[in-house]
Amino acid sequence: EGAHPGLMFDLGNMTRALLLHMGQLSVLSALSLMLSLIVSNITAIVFCFVIFFAGNSSSYFEHLGGGADSHSEGGEHKEGEAAHVQGPLQGVVKAVYYLLPRLDRFDVRERLVTDSPVAFNYMWKAMGSGLTYVAVLLVIAYLVFSDREF
Repeated sequence: EGAHPGLMFDLGNMTRALLLHMGQLSVLSALSLMLSLIVSNITAIVFCFVIFFAGNSSSYFEHLGGGADSHSEGGEHKEGEAAHVQGPLQGVVKAVYYLLPRLDRFDVRERLVTDSPVAFNYMWKAMGSGLTYVAVLLVIAYLVFSDREF
């Protein structure tokens, strides 16, 4: 009959969401490991919290920096569209955007709630960028740790 099954949910989507969440935790773990080797413990905790919240808001940094989707035709702003920053601050915002992990890519809660499928290519892109970020952080941590004298 085509009736919605009620409280049932797609286990495949839930599994993909859990894998993406594990990817996000991997990025944060590598970040905390690297920071704990460079700065004091409390500073590493604060930086991890700040980077977690900023990484989950990284699409806003893309928009502020004048990313691909935020340009309007003819250089004019459309009505109701927020302006992005200009001048030297735009370079700073773009640098922050490119240095932050894109943690918002790992968040698929909206897709789970609306019962939309989480595509394999979306997972591939998110996990690939996350693993690249983890590899870079762990190489930095290794280089910092190998230079320490005990």
